[in-house]
Amino acid sequence: MSVLQVTGLTKAYRRSIGQLVAKEARSGVFNINFSIAKGEVYGLLGLEGAGKTTLIRAILGFVRPNKGKVTFLGKKHYRILNTLLKHAGYMPQTYSFYEDFSGWQFLKFMASGRKVDPVYRKELTKALGLDADLLRSRVWEYSPVTQQKLVMVSAMQHKPAFLALDEPTCQMNMPERQAVYRLIDTYTAGGGAVLLTSESTAEVETICSRIALLDGGRIIAEETPESLRRKAIYNFAIHMDPAPDSSFFAETGASGPQAAGSSLHFQAAGDISRILARLQEAGRLKALDLERAPLQDTVSRFYKKEELHA
Repeated sequence: MSVLQVTGLTKAYRRSIGQLVAKEARSGVFNINFSIAKGEVYGLLGLEGAGKTTLIRAILGFVRPNKGKVTFLGKKHYRILNTLLKHAGYMPQTYSFYEDFSGWQFLKFMASGRKVDPVYRKELTKALGLDADLLRSRVWEYSPVTQQKLVMVSAMQHKPAFLALDEPTCQMNMPERQAVYRLIDTYTAGGGAVLLTSESTAEVETICSRIALLDGGRIIAEETPESLRRKAIYNFAIHMDPAPDSSFFAETGASGPQAAGSSLHFQAAGDISRILARLQEAGRLKALDLERAPLQDTVSRFYKKEELHA
């Protein structure tokens, strides 16, 4: 059974209040469908304004969708908001605190109405480098990154069945991100399910089992890290005599070449074994420099609606 099932979810906002506008002018999320199983991290990848935060808020019941259905732990969403509050954890992208709260006071306040194991909470704070002295100080004195870590602990401290993390590492450096990734790995190994939003291709490739590419409030593709890597773009630099003619690039799906001195530079996506074989057939290959481009280059082609060969 899925922990979370989203079916046909739509939440639309009009650009101007009280003004009738064309459907194309609306913002929000439209006809969203996906599910998350136990032990899975499902990533929402998209640029700012793609609809990631709106989707999370609609799933958690902070805004009511225009249509669609959310099922949580086998029950229809809007009849079980109390169940959601008890069995889900939410780390928003932006948050605020009572000024005079210490870190400990904030965590205890956020635990209200929930069963929290103090030992588990201490494990979380230790994993993120929040020591006892720090937690006794006032939250407003914390750095933005430390505040971000505190909010993550508050979302996880009651051992929820489901976690919604809205860009949880956006302000962190790499060692701090690695600590968060280890925490998420431990959580999902215990059966937890995670919905995570990010603008970082490297992040979702690292920790997500499936990735939804969100653009204009719609899921335009659903991939796994492995399927994205199979569609990876490769940068070629070759020196051949004679150089391959235009038919080579048309037939193999490689991009048009650019000359740089005695070398030709071009790109190709997906399985490049055929291209390498054709290069051997096309003429005398004197030099070949080949590298895989960052995965972000592959993802960007979805948004440009360019063909990707698997």
